[in-house]
Amino acid sequence: MVMQTLINSFRAVIFLVFCSISTWPSYAAVNDWQWIKDMPTVADVEATIQGENLEQTLGWQCAVYSNLMTGKHLPASYSIAPPAEAQVLVSELKNTYRQAIANVRQRYDREVKSLEDAENAREFTLVCGADGSRVDNTGRRVSPSVPDAALAKLFKPSVLEVYQKQLQIKEASQAAYKTQIAEQQQATRDTIWFAIFWLGGMVASIILGVWCLVKAFRIGKQLQLAKMDRTNTAGVEEFEDARELDAIQMAESMKKLQLKILVPLGGFLLILGPFLVSMLMMLE
Repeated sequence: MVMQTLINSFRAVIFLVFCSISTWPSYAAVNDWQWIKDMPTVADVEATIQGENLEQTLGWQCAVYSNLMTGKHLPASYSIAPPAEAQVLVSELKNTYRQAIANVRQRYDREVKSLEDAENAREFTLVCGADGSRVDNTGRRVSPSVPDAALAKLFKPSVLEVYQKQLQIKEASQAAYKTQIAEQQQATRDTIWFAIFWLGGMVASIILGVWCLVKAFRIGKQLQLAKMDRTNTAGVEEFEDARELDAIQMAESMKKLQLKILVPLGGFLLILGPFLVSMLMMLE
């Protein structure tokens, strides 16, 4: 079991390395920053992202602006450190989206709910900062998130390609993480079962060893008592006839044979049994 646990951990590491290597071409492919010029404008978002009512529409639009500004599902360099040739464009885009968020917030405050109320402000912040879905106080989602179909219409082909590649990278990373967690949990379960079987085997060996020695002690005691009962005051064993002698000798020979088996077996199980169980468990 220990060897199997090590093998599972090694497989998880190899899988993660493979997934990481498989994403390198995708990062290289999105290194062409021409797609920045095709990023959605405020007008595109207002025309494409529409909910069932004004509250949902503004929440969805704010979420889209927030995700566009932070670069959710876009290359990490977009959010962290774009190359020199794209820095100005990215900075202008983020400022545009930041202003759009402020405008949406003002409109929401004016036409939907007052954001001076702490609960309204908290709810709007959650909607705007996530995927556009609204949740209750328990964290349960009570309204839908921005539809994928609307996002697909919002992005031009060059941006949609980058967006979809990043989604694939994220999904591969999540799958690798889930696989790693599952294998770690399985390794933990294997370790627990190994410990249970190991301890159980040692305890069983000790108990059987003690039982054998106790059984041997009782048989020896019975033989001694039987001999004392047959012995007269002169120290001579008395028998009624030859048949009784033969029967007693046969019964005692069987008990002595049991003694010859139980004593060494009990000692072996009591002393060497736990060591043997440990060796057998290590070989599995």
